[in-house]
Amino acid sequence: MSQQSAVEFVTRASADAQLFMDVIEATGGLDPTSVDDAQFVAATAVGRRAGYDFSPAELQQAFDAFAAAHPEQMYDRELSLAELDLVAGGGNPECQVVTGTGRSPHSFAVPGKFV
Repeated sequence: MSQQSAVEFVTRASADAQLFMDVIEATGGLDPTSVDDAQFVAATAVGRRAGYDFSPAELQQAFDAFAAAHPEQMYDRELSLAELDLVAGGGNPECQVVTGTGRSPHSFAVPGKFV
């Protein structure tokens, strides 16, 4: 097992939206302020499937070092376009949203083609 492999995995996961989403899915979501041992074990399994070889403890060290070096990537960041594509799904231009009845000042309708 290798600390360097863990560092490479964390670096790649921070830049590769699909790998990042695989980690999020496997761990049930990551809150950088409170990652638990089970989440490091789950993320280690994702790393192994991606061809990396490290222990959960090595991953934790790499994660902590990355978080300290790149705090802007750890907290309150916006989704990249690739991440947004992964979670947003497709859109149908023929589908429109209508809310409310139009009788209340708080209801509105989206103009467009309604089926």
